[in-house]
Amino acid sequence: MWRFPGDLRTPTSSVRVVTAGFQIVKRLRELHELGGDPAYERFPASEELFLVPDHAQTWAGKLKQPKDSPVNVVGEAAVLRAKLWQYLREQADAGQLRRSRTAGPPACPGTTSPKYCA
Repeated sequence: MWRFPGDLRTPTSSVRVVTAGFQIVKRLRELHELGGDPAYERFPASEELFLVPDHAQTWAGKLKQPKDSPVNVVGEAAVLRAKLWQYLREQADAGQLRRSRTAGPPACPGTTSPKYCA
Protein backbone atom coordinates (compact mmCIF):
# COMPACT_ATOMS: atom_id res chain seq x y z
CA MET A 1 0.00 0.00 0.00
CA TRP A 2 1.33 3.42 -0.95
CA ARG A 3 1.71 6.00 1.84
CA PHE A 4 2.66 9.64 1.96
CA PRO A 5 6.32 10.05 2.97
CA GLY A 6 6.61 10.47 6.74
CA ASP A 7 2.87 10.20 7.18
CA LEU A 8 0.46 7.41 8.04
CA ARG A 9 -2.37 8.67 5.83
CA THR A 10 -3.35 6.48 2.91
CA PRO A 11 -3.91 7.99 -0.53
CA THR A 12 -7.27 9.52 -1.28
CA SER A 13 -9.54 8.31 -4.02
CA SER A 14 -8.43 11.26 -6.17
CA VAL A 15 -4.91 9.79 -6.28
CA ARG A 16 -6.31 6.52 -7.59
CA VAL A 17 -8.54 8.36 -10.07
CA VAL A 18 -5.65 10.39 -11.47
CA THR A 19 -3.70 7.17 -11.83
CA ALA A 20 -6.63 5.71 -13.77
CA GLY A 21 -6.55 8.69 -16.14
CA PHE A 22 -2.81 8.24 -16.71
CA GLN A 23 -3.32 4.53 -17.39
CA ILE A 24 -5.89 5.32 -20.08
CA VAL A 25 -3.49 7.82 -21.68
CA LYS A 26 -0.62 5.33 -21.53
CA ARG A 27 -2.68 2.66 -23.29
CA LEU A 28 -3.95 5.15 -25.88
CA ARG A 29 -0.35 6.13 -26.62
CA GLU A 30 0.58 2.46 -27.10
CA LEU A 31 -2.35 1.92 -29.45
CA HIS A 32 -1.49 5.00 -31.52
CA GLU A 33 2.06 3.72 -31.85
CA LEU A 34 0.82 0.27 -32.90
CA GLY A 35 -1.72 1.77 -35.30
CA GLY A 36 0.87 3.91 -37.07
CA ASP A 37 -0.36 7.35 -35.99
CA PRO A 38 1.42 9.72 -38.42
CA ALA A 39 1.65 12.37 -35.67
CA TYR A 40 2.72 9.97 -32.91
CA GLU A 41 5.78 12.07 -32.05
CA ARG A 42 3.38 14.92 -31.17
CA PHE A 43 1.22 12.77 -28.87
CA PRO A 44 0.72 14.84 -25.69
CA ALA A 45 2.43 13.90 -22.43
CA SER A 46 0.43 12.00 -19.82
CA GLU A 47 0.18 15.13 -17.67
CA GLU A 48 -1.59 16.99 -20.50
CA LEU A 49 -4.87 15.15 -20.05
CA PHE A 50 -6.95 17.76 -21.84
CA LEU A 51 -4.81 17.63 -24.99
CA VAL A 52 -4.85 13.84 -25.35
CA PRO A 53 -8.51 13.44 -26.39
CA ASP A 54 -8.12 16.12 -29.06
CA HIS A 55 -5.03 14.45 -30.54
CA ALA A 56 -6.60 10.99 -30.34
CA GLN A 57 -9.79 12.17 -32.05
CA THR A 58 -7.95 14.11 -34.74
CA TRP A 59 -5.80 11.17 -35.78
CA ALA A 60 -8.27 8.32 -35.14
CA GLY A 61 -9.10 7.99 -38.83
CA LYS A 62 -5.44 7.43 -39.70
CA LEU A 63 -4.95 4.44 -37.39
CA LYS A 64 -4.46 1.12 -39.16
CA GLN A 65 -4.95 -2.39 -37.85
CA PRO A 66 -1.56 -4.19 -37.89
CA LYS A 67 -1.85 -7.62 -39.51
CA ASP A 68 0.27 -9.32 -36.85
CA SER A 69 -1.56 -7.79 -33.87
CA PRO A 70 -4.30 -9.78 -32.11
CA VAL A 71 -5.55 -6.54 -30.53
CA ASN A 72 -8.26 -4.52 -32.30
CA VAL A 73 -6.24 -1.28 -32.29
CA VAL A 74 -8.89 0.96 -33.84
CA GLY A 75 -11.74 -0.39 -31.71
CA GLU A 76 -9.87 -0.32 -28.42
CA ALA A 77 -8.61 3.21 -29.14
CA ALA A 78 -12.20 4.34 -29.76
CA VAL A 79 -13.38 2.85 -26.46
CA LEU A 80 -10.48 4.42 -24.56
CA ARG A 81 -11.17 7.84 -26.14
CA ALA A 82 -14.74 7.63 -24.88
CA LYS A 83 -13.55 6.54 -21.42
CA LEU A 84 -11.10 9.43 -21.27
CA TRP A 85 -13.78 11.96 -22.24
CA GLN A 86 -16.04 10.49 -19.54
CA TYR A 87 -13.22 10.60 -16.98
CA LEU A 88 -12.51 14.26 -17.74
CA ARG A 89 -16.22 15.11 -17.54
CA GLU A 90 -16.52 13.41 -14.15
CA GLN A 91 -13.45 15.27 -12.87
CA ALA A 92 -14.90 18.59 -14.01
CA ASP A 93 -18.26 17.82 -12.39
CA ALA A 94 -16.59 16.75 -9.12
CA GLY A 95 -14.47 19.91 -9.07
CA GLN A 96 -17.51 22.11 -9.59
CA LEU A 97 -19.36 20.29 -6.83
CA ARG A 98 -16.43 20.72 -4.41
CA ARG A 99 -16.19 24.44 -5.20
CA SER A 100 -19.92 24.93 -4.74
CA ARG A 101 -19.82 23.19 -1.36
CA THR A 102 -16.96 25.32 -0.07
CA ALA A 103 -18.57 28.53 -1.31
CA GLY A 104 -21.60 28.02 0.91
CA PRO A 105 -25.19 28.90 0.15
CA PRO A 106 -25.90 31.96 -1.99
CA ALA A 107 -26.69 35.25 -0.30
CA CYS A 108 -30.14 36.80 -0.62
CA PRO A 109 -30.27 39.54 -3.27
CA GLY A 110 -29.45 42.92 -1.78
CA THR A 111 -27.81 41.47 1.34
CA THR A 112 -24.50 39.95 2.29
CA SER A 113 -26.16 37.34 4.50
CA PRO A 114 -25.31 33.76 3.60
CA LYS A 115 -28.77 32.67 4.74
CA TYR A 116 -31.22 31.22 2.28
CA CYS A 117 -33.81 33.59 0.92
CA ALA A 118 -37.26 32.97 2.34
